[in-house]
Amino acid sequence: MDEACLPPTRALLHELQRINNFIWPTAAALWNFRWQVKGFSFEAPNATSVELNHRFTSGSGISRVDFKYFNTMSWSDQLEQLGEMALVSYIGLFEGWIVDVQDFVKIDEKAIQWPSKSVGLRKTKSGVLQDGIVEALAKAGVGTSPQMSKIYGHLSKRKHFSPKTLDGLLTCYRYWKEVRNCMVHQSRRASKALIDAQSIMSTLTVVNTGTKVIPNWNPMSVDDNLQISLQGVMGFAEVILKIVVTLDVLLSSTKEAEVAFVRSWRKSFKADRRTLPADKKKRFERLASIGAKSDFGRPAPIQDLEDLLKSHGLATRI
Repeated sequence: MDEACLPPTRALLHELQRINNFIWPTAAALWNFRWQVKGFSFEAPNATSVELNHRFTSGSGISRVDFKYFNTMSWSDQLEQLGEMALVSYIGLFEGWIVDVQDFVKIDEKAIQWPSKSVGLRKTKSGVLQDGIVEALAKAGVGTSPQMSKIYGHLSKRKHFSPKTLDGLLTCYRYWKEVRNCMVHQSRRASKALIDAQSIMSTLTVVNTGTKVIPNWNPMSVDDNLQISLQGVMGFAEVILKIVVTLDVLLSSTKEAEVAFVRSWRKSFKADRRTLPADKKKRFERLASIGAKSDFGRPAPIQDLEDLLKSHGLATRI
């Protein structure tokens, strides 16, 4: 799960897995907890909040649960709240990744969060189309470092690498980003921006996104109360995963990524000045091993790795 080129990507993948591995067990535990509380309340209908807290939270370190409110909540409401928390986390992870990755590759942090200009989703207030993912990647210089493309080219074989579906993935992302915006800024009521995103997303299929399914969503109109599906949010996690894995591979092929890789290499190589093996295969493996100690992911042990390092005055001692 953590295999990637850029350091912020590995950090995001780790956090994404951590959240995913927490949400479903939490939902299952909540389901069982509901029945335990209902069963106890049925047998002891006059139990006070103090008695309920003593029965269910003693020894947990949790000082107080509002069981009166808890008992009024439906299972669907609780799943929706869990989904909202997960959604905020997923959006925050992606936005944080965009900020962090700019320490290695300069990108248009606005455009990279939108489908391409040809999709027509990102516009100015006057209706002028604006740049999206394709335009942002072109400006970032994807492919301007052929050697980086080769030494990290093996990452393109990951099942989540999906450059042909970036527009569909970012279209889906915009819908869920607008849902999150309405949660935070619109008192949980659907905005026009959300409905615009919904209109385009409604045409998506798994062919457009490359995902197992299109995340569950509920049709809404302007000013409707938000309706969020936990299953939909968890499906959205795959969208984030595919976007980031794909961008990691593409951005690793830029000249700026090469400069950052070499900078990281210099720091790692200072602590490992041993002479490199004369045998080519062993030397390439040694170089890849040193690369694995840097902030970047492990490069492929190939001639291009040595050539790249030599072009920067590194790894010349054999």
